[in-house]
Amino acid sequence: MKILLINPDNPKNSGRDLYLGDIIGSLYTFKNCRKMSFGIPLALPTLAAVTPSYYNVEIIDEMVEDIDFDKDCDFVGITAMTYKAPRAYEIAREFRKRGVKVIMGGIHASVAPDEVSKHVDCVVIGEAEDLWPKILDDFKNNQLKPRYEAKEFPDLSKIPPPRHDLTKYKSYLFYFLQTKRGCPYSCEFCTVTEFNGKSLRVKSPDQVVEEIRELFKLGSFSLSMQDSEDKGKSKNFSPIGIFFTDDNFAINRDYALELCRRLKEFQDKDDVLMGWFTQANYQVGLDDEMLTALRAAGCRLLFIGFESLNQEGLKSMNKTMNLSVNYARCIKNIRKYGMEPVFSVILGNDFDTVSVGEEIAQFIEENKVLYVLPNILTPYPGTALRKRLQSQGRIVLDNPGFYNVRNVVFKPNLMSPIKLQEIYTDLCLRVFSFDKMIKRARECLRYKQRHYIPPLFRVFVLFLFYLTTMRLVFRKKISLSIFLKVIPAAFAPILFNGSIRVLDILSGCVDHDDFARSEARRLPDSPAAQLS
Repeated sequence: MKILLINPDNPKNSGRDLYLGDIIGSLYTFKNCRKMSFGIPLALPTLAAVTPSYYNVEIIDEMVEDIDFDKDCDFVGITAMTYKAPRAYEIAREFRKRGVKVIMGGIHASVAPDEVSKHVDCVVIGEAEDLWPKILDDFKNNQLKPRYEAKEFPDLSKIPPPRHDLTKYKSYLFYFLQTKRGCPYSCEFCTVTEFNGKSLRVKSPDQVVEEIRELFKLGSFSLSMQDSEDKGKSKNFSPIGIFFTDDNFAINRDYALELCRRLKEFQDKDDVLMGWFTQANYQVGLDDEMLTALRAAGCRLLFIGFESLNQEGLKSMNKTMNLSVNYARCIKNIRKYGMEPVFSVILGNDFDTVSVGEEIAQFIEENKVLYVLPNILTPYPGTALRKRLQSQGRIVLDNPGFYNVRNVVFKPNLMSPIKLQEIYTDLCLRVFSFDKMIKRARECLRYKQRHYIPPLFRVFVLFLFYLTTMRLVFRKKISLSIFLKVIPAAFAPILFNGSIRVLDILSGCVDHDDFARSEARRLPDSPAAQLS
């Protein structure tokens, strides 16, 4: 029996995804790919791993490849976050017209099963690893039920390594892995506790190392880099990084320290280097022992939900663990260890005024924060935020395709929807312009990095970077004016600094500038503009 597991593409009318990989992926890896992505949702390679061997499984990621709806298959499984639900329904309709059964799971299916059931043959609620073999057997025996619900969370220690070998992994910037699930906090806007529970469940360090070892077998760890932590010794380095998708990597401090020790031990033994990033809360930035361990293990970026500079705003979102935190000290300390924070912030809480964009922009400039993720507060189905705003009659748009943190779908407390959309767009233009990002990047490069391009190889890398940038100009992915800025901006950092971080920064500057311009272009047609 042939099974297709599908990740839908982004909706076309709701804004460019900041983590689309077409530009940044091509520049960082020098690949001439038409479509690239940051990575594939971990659900699909994980389900493929728990599929019994007598089934034939194929993974299709519409983010990087087209779907052949006439492909010979018996069964289609789709996973989708809320904003991808409309495209998931279109995919389901096409396969069902051809007589193929379609099942849908993931966060949106779990929190909105009644809606999803109108478009597919079967809905899965909750984490699906334990249910999946039963679902397949029911289908095989013509006993497929319209709904399956996980009554317990799966034991992570029994889950095999995800089947990344079945994905188009060369089209990704990161392999997605996971060391734990669950979160004890209850942030009002977050779906994690609803979907994964409050109790932490972890994989053993042995499991995590084994999953990484499986990735090495794919043959993508091939570049030679110098390790500044080992007297500049040359080691194999992967052009594809690893993203540990844990919602808080270091929440169990002893476990995180042990895992970092094991990751370092693995790399030292095999003379390899891994560049990876993950998510954590602000406390990791104030923990010198943890930062030392993270750097030694190869961590390069830490995604941190700072969320708001306003204390009352943090309280309103139940982000109380961030109260009275010195964000500037946290950022400076992370950078001191050669890593960089991703400053994630939410616009639109009940205490945000029309000055919120200006306040955030000033903080970013003063602290020279390089990587920023601005989000519009979004009342996802299943969250406490949605229930509250619904009770107050403040949800103004139910179309799930616009629930992607880049569109205003509710009525803010202290401003109009269009004003919040304008503030968000202006903030993107201010912090993501190529010139502003390059200026802030100089602070990042002042600190000693971990991974360096060998000096004799840097001229070739510079040539490839220029060549790839020009290809993007010819494909009309970026403008000629940006290419003309890249030429002087890349020359000295690549040749004389030479850290792999330089390629990361330059690629990000070009990509984020394009993102900001695309957000500005769509402002007049945004949902908020149509509602005004």
